[in-house]
Amino acid sequence: MGRGVQHSIKREDAEQLIRFLCWRSRVPEPSSVAWLTRAVRGCYKTPIPRRLPRGQIVVGPRVRDGLAAVIHETAHHVVSMRQPRLTVAEWRRQNSWRNGPRIHHGPVFIETLRELAQAWYGDAKFYPWETEYRSLRAAGAGV
Repeated sequence: MGRGVQHSIKREDAEQLIRFLCWRSRVPEPSSVAWLTRAVRGCYKTPIPRRLPRGQIVVGPRVRDGLAAVIHETAHHVVSMRQPRLTVAEWRRQNSWRNGPRIHHGPVFIETLRELAQAWYGDAKFYPWETEYRSLRAAGAGV
């Protein structure tokens, strides 16, 4: 995420928020939430068929603007769960390094992030869009 303020989040609060947002989005919760004390950015590990069926959200107490980071990573999870399931071969083809780095911040992600921000804040305009990647800040301006 972009330059945010240093607001940490507690593990229990992050897990509750993820449960709530998954419930509101009607998707299953991630396989796990990894709590790494050294993490300064959140990340979402894409589901791997048969090994990690529902993905993993990685956050920690040092993540910049922890609340927004958890919402952002949960948006990745919701998008992933709403997409059709891939076979192992399809997943490998889609995620191979030969295809270049995969950045999933397209229109579907932006709409999902707005949906989750709306669910949590009551209005997506209250989401801290200024803490997002530059490409997503413009999306927040349209809220």
